[in-house]
Formats: sequence, C-alpha cells, structure tokens
Amino acid sequence: MNRVKFRKMWAMGESGSFMGEIIALNFSNLNQVAKRAGLVEKNAVVYYKNEIGTEFYNLTSEMKISSNFGYKKFTDNKKVLTYLKKSKELLKKNDLEYTKFNKIKLNEQNIDRLYSYLNKYVKNFNEIYSYYHACQPQYFTKIENYLITKLQEKNSKNLAIDIYNLLSTPDEMDAMRMEELAWLKIIRQAQQKVGKKYLFTLENIINFPDLKKKIEKHSQQYIFLGSVEAYRPWDFNHYLNLLNQEISQNIDIKISDILRSKKILIKNKINIIKENKIDKNIANIANNMAKLSNNRLFLRFGWSKLNHMYAEVLSQIATAKTVDSKDVLYYKRNEIRDLVFKDTKPSKTEISKRKKSFLFYTKNGVVNFYTDKIAIIKKEEIISEELKKFNELKGSVACKGYAKGKVIVFSWIEKDVVKKMNEMNQGDILVAGQTRPFLIPAIKKASAIITDEGGITCHAAIISRELNIPCIIGTKIATKILKEGDIVEVDANNGIIKIIK
Repeated sequence: MNRVKFRKMWAMGESGSFMGEIIALNFSNLNQVAKRAGLVEKNAVVYYKNEIGTEFYNLTSEMKISSNFGYKKFTDNKKVLTYLKKSKELLKKNDLEYTKFNKIKLNEQNIDRLYSYLNKYVKNFNEIYSYYHACQPQYFTKIENYLITKLQEKNSKNLAIDIYNLLSTPDEMDAMRMEELAWLKIIRQAQQKVGKKYLFTLENIINFPDLKKKIEKHSQQYIFLGSVEAYRPWDFNHYLNLLNQEISQNIDIKISDILRSKKILIKNKINIIKENKIDKNIANIANNMAKLSNNRLFLRFGWSKLNHMYAEVLSQIATAKTVDSKDVLYYKRNEIRDLVFKDTKPSKTEISKRKKSFLFYTKNGVVNFYTDKIAIIKKEEIISEELKKFNELKGSVACKGYAKGKVIVFSWIEKDVVKKMNEMNQGDILVAGQTRPFLIPAIKKASAIITDEGGITCHAAIISRELNIPCIIGTKIATKILKEGDIVEVDANNGIIKIIK
C-alpha cells in the first residue's frame, strides 16, 4: 500500500494495547454490530508510542465511501429516526449497567466473575462505539456540501453558512450542558447553606450529609468525562475542589443564561427559516444533523463510561493475579484470558516493547499487530508525516469570529494534560486533533479553537457554538504545523489561520 492514504482521526492519552485492540477489532470482520450500526470502514491504523499518544487513522478512500453512505442514510428521515432510537436504547441499557456496576464490590468478586464482567463491558463498548463511529464527521461531508450548496442558491455564501450553522446547532440540551446545569444547582444549594465564602474540606463536608451525598452521586454519574484521556477522573475530590472555586459566583445568572440560550436558539431558527423561506426538506435535514451531533456526544460518553468500567475490572484482575496494574493495560484480549485461566502472562520484555510502540493495522477487515521498532517502521511505510512549511492554514468555520493569541497545542503526548490546562492563560488559542469533553476547562479559557479533524457533528463545533468561541475545524494538519507558543491570527469568518510569528 502506498503512503499518505490514511487520514488521522484522533489522538488520545494513556490506554495501552488492550484498548488499541478493541478499536482495531471494531473495523474487523469480527465486528457483528458494524452492519447494523452502519459502520462501513474496514481499514484503520491504531498507533501508539512511548506509553502515551495513541493515534487513529482511517483509509482516505474509505472516508469518501463513508460520506456517500452517510448521505443516503442520514438524508432519509426514517433511517435517522431508527438510528437515534437504537442509539438511545443502547445508552439506556448501558446506564442501567453502569448503575449496577457502581454497586459491585470488585475486590470481593472471584476471578471468573471478574472475567465475565470484562467480556460484558467490552461487548457493550463495541456496540456503542460502532454506533458512535458510524456518525463520525466523514459520514456527513456530502450532506454538509449539499445543504450549503442548496442554501447558496438563494443566499450569499456567508449567509448560507450562517443559516447552515444555526439550523444544524442542537436546540436540545447536550450532555455537557446537562452536567453543568446539574452541578450549578448543587453549588446553589451549597450557597444557600453556608453562603459564598465557605471553604469545604474532606473533614468538614461530613457536616453537610445531603450536600455530600449529592456531590458523590454527581461525581459517580459524570466521572467518565475526565477518566479517558486526562488520566484524572472527575471524582469526588475533583468536584469538591471545583465547588470551592465556584461557590463565590452568581449561580442564578449562569443557570438562567443556559436555559435562556436554548430558547433564543429555537426562536432564531424559526425566524431564519421564515425570513429566508428555507425549503422544508432542507430545514428537516439540518435539524436531523443537529439531533445526530447531540446523539454523538451521548454515544461518546457511553463508551467512555464503559472504558472506565472495564479499566476498573482489568485493574482488579491484575491485583488478583499479582500483575502490575499498568502492565495489564498492555495485554491483548487472549492474554487476559490466559492470565485468568492458565496463569500465563507475556514477558516483561514484550510488555516493554509495547510501551515503546505498538501498531494495530486492520487491513480489509483483518487485524495485524506490530510492536517496538517494527511498529515504527510499519507506520512509516503506510503513513507519511512529511509536511511543507505553511504560513497560512484553512479549514471549515464552526463558529464565526476573530481572535489573535498564543498557540497551546493539546497533542496528548505530554504526561500531565490537566497541569497544562491549569497553566493555560485566558485568551490563548487552543489547538488539537479533535477537542474532547475533558478539555472544557481549557476551552473556556480559549479565545479560539482550531482542530485537525471534525465536521458539523464534532465536539468542537458543538461546544464552540454553545460558548460562542471562534472555531475552525478540519484543517487536517494544524497540530503538525502550529507549534507551542506560536502567535496566530484566527479569522473564523473565512476559515483562515495566519501564523504571525
């Protein structure tokens, strides 16, 4: 296979070959959910180097097939409703499973039971991840072009993009807003009890049992938002610290702004459809895009939960079998089975090789696995990283606006992403392969967002509009060209990024 045929999709933090194999198998002939979910790709690369920085690539030619497939599927209202219904069924089933999981005392389970839990959670992960990937941005490329082209028949290009962006923005509350709203209500309860200047600690929070219980329940429900890429889950301590940071703020205004913004959005949609005499079918397709993008976020949170669940089970299996909890992340699925039933394990040398680098290459539905130097060589054979020097980048406008500032690149190669978010200054330009929900603290500081990948259903597009932050998506190479500390000008009215110095 020639080089430069794969396109980078995302990068993530520490996960190991166990998760890498699950992702690779998702695109293999062994995935029995793929057809039902509408997942058409059969070629993918999962690459990992120096313990962190997994990168995921899809075959470019297949992404075009996905675009055509998505056009036929997601412009059909009946198929959209079926897809949304099935997604919600899977998520509801998983929420029930998650509730049960939180009641399980893993350290009291025997090894057979732990292994059965692991298989169940991996199977559920595969189901939800298949539906999640089947609404990745490439499935909507042709639909986006179709809608903008149709809108340009009666409007200028800029107005057509404005109309498209407005109509394809979800008017339902997304999962992040739901979490924020629920959390703000907890802060308001705390304010009513102790005022706006009280400092909570692990010692004195026990004096407020109702409040403590609500924070525990909230952290349990949303722990997965920070547990995948940031390595630091949004646990009770996270929310206790957050409570102290935000207790002095005017919470009622924040709650009111969130609720009012959705009402304003719905009103603006009705007005723009009426004023510009938007064709009913065009408006319906755009509205379905909004629903699908919202659904995609819920699906992501669904498989993030499962990632958290099976990681906890893996850790307990490692404890039961006296294996290092980090080493076990680098086992393959058959090696976990052999560990459980045969007490055999891969050598320390082999695990060390995988920590240096591994590559899962799903080629025409068949999974191939490489480690260490061979993985690096193989990756170079199929994916080129050669880039020219650019002074200007272009992408698609997700949210209009203008900003100028210092680049902060979130490439998931640093050991402590949370520390980097904390050190980021207000007004910096956030650059990433794709944004992730756990990046919300950094996003709220950013004066603009730039991503390699993404379409109108991606997280960056949704959150930038929610927070009204200028955003350019789909540059393809921003994380490769823009360097930490670069000063850039972001013209999100025209989709152009200029490197000033």
